[in-house]
Amino acid sequence: MDATLVVMAAGIGSRFKGGIKQLTKVNDKGETIMELNIKNAEQAGFNKVVFIIREELKELFDKDIIPKINIKYDYAYQSIDEKRSKPWGTGHAILSLKGVVKENFCVVNADDYYTLDSFKKIYDFFTSNDKDSVMVGYKLKNTVFVPTGVNRGICHINDGKLVNIEETYDIKKIDGEFISDKKLDEDSIVSMNIWGFRPNMLDYLENDFKLFLDNIKDYEKEEYLIGDVIQKMIDEGILNMYVLVTDTKCIGITYSEDIKLFDEIIKG
Repeated sequence: MDATLVVMAAGIGSRFKGGIKQLTKVNDKGETIMELNIKNAEQAGFNKVVFIIREELKELFDKDIIPKINIKYDYAYQSIDEKRSKPWGTGHAILSLKGVVKENFCVVNADDYYTLDSFKKIYDFFTSNDKDSVMVGYKLKNTVFVPTGVNRGICHINDGKLVNIEETYDIKKIDGEFISDKKLDEDSIVSMNIWGFRPNMLDYLENDFKLFLDNIKDYEKEEYLIGDVIQKMIDEGILNMYVLVTDTKCIGITYSEDIKLFDEIIKG
C-alpha cells in the first residue's frame, strides 16, 4: 500500500534561537528530528515523504536533508500572504499538498519526534480501514519534559473516536504532578499533531479555506489550524477521527536549550 509521510516544516520558529529549527542536529550522529521520523515511518511501511516548506528553504533541504534519506521525496510549498508576517497555519500547510499527494498520508510536525509505534499504528489503520481518519494520542506524562510550561490539546474520546480537543496552556510538572490552572491526570490523552488522512481531505480544505478567508476579521493574527478544521468536520458529522493511544514518548524542541534534553531522553 502506498502511503506518504508529510512533514510540516514551513514554520518560522520564533522562540528558537540558533539557526533554522527544522534543520537542527539533535544527536551525535548529526541527525535532525525529521531524519529520525523518516526512518521510523519508512520502517512502519511508508514509502514516500513530502516536506511542506517555504520555497526559500528548498536549497537548504536539498543540501542538508535529501542526501541523507533513502526514500522517495517531494516538496510542497506553503506561501506567506503578502499582508501577513507568518504562514496561515497548519490547515493551510496541509492544503499545500493539493496536487502533490494523491494517496493516504500521515502528517507530523518537523520539530517533534514520533516513535516507530506511532507510525505503525497509522499505517496499519490505513490497511484495515479504507475511509476514516486517525490520530495517535499520547499520555500527557510522556510529552512533558521541560520545567517551562508547555501547551497541550487534551483529547475527549468516545467509543474510540475523537469528540473534541481541549486546549490547555502552560502545563508544568511540579513535584511529580501535572498542573496548568488545575491539576491534570498524567494519563490524559493529548494530541501531538500526528494525523492520518485520506486524499479527499485536501478537497475539503480547499473549499473550507476559501470560507475562512471570506469571514476573517484579523488578517494578521488569525490562523487556519488543522485542529479547528477537524473539530468543524466532527461537529458536522462528516469525519470520524479514530484515536489510537501509544505508551511511547513524543519529544520536541521549542527552545535551543531543549536539544541536550532531547538527546538524553532518546538515549534513555
